[in-house]
Amino acid sequence: MLFLGLLVAGTVPAVLCAQSAAAMDTILEQEELSFGAASYLLLAERGEIDDTADFGEAARKMADLLPEFSDGDAEATLTLGEYSFLLMKVYDLGGGLMYSLLPGPRYAVREMAFLKVVQGSTYPKSVLTGERAVRILQRYLTVSREGNPGGEV
Repeated sequence: MLFLGLLVAGTVPAVLCAQSAAAMDTILEQEELSFGAASYLLLAERGEIDDTADFGEAARKMADLLPEFSDGDAEATLTLGEYSFLLMKVYDLGGGLMYSLLPGPRYAVREMAFLKVVQGSTYPKSVLTGERAVRILQRYLTVSREGNPGGEV
């Protein structure tokens, strides 16, 4: 576990440098990722909120940006599927046929798994830790920065 912590701590700052250290510590320690923490993680990385914002502010900003999450309570926990859907919405990612027909958590996880952004369990209703959320975002950013022929991830 110590090795895992050092690995995450050593790679997170290089990719997710916009977030404050205290906020990242809080996110990494969450056993069940909150909507506010997910909002902060995604919006701060994109530069859409200040790194000194709290999770409540981030949740309100996310609700303003994405009507699908307008009832988002900062304290509510997110599943793997909900986080994948949030990530796809924030980055305005298209998906395959099923995601295009039925956009939502179920097919968002499948899209993220296809892109190798979500690894391991892909059950949409599974509990998502803060550490796993950071890893997913980190993999997405790595894949998107490496680019691909279509210009999308």
